[in-house]
Amino acid sequence: MNSSYGLAPAPAPLDATGGDNPMGVLISGILLLGAIALFIGWGLTHAYSTS
Repeated sequence: MNSSYGLAPAPAPLDATGGDNPMGVLISGILLLGAIALFIGWGLTHAYSTS
């Protein structure tokens, strides 16, 4: 049987962007919300034709 079975993985480095890094999660969330806002704005401006 493998001796490392059931052990937690090694901690991620400080500059990793993942679930363990609050700053990375914050930046990713801001970028995601900004992209969604841009998409909604683009959709609303192109929803009705003016011609």
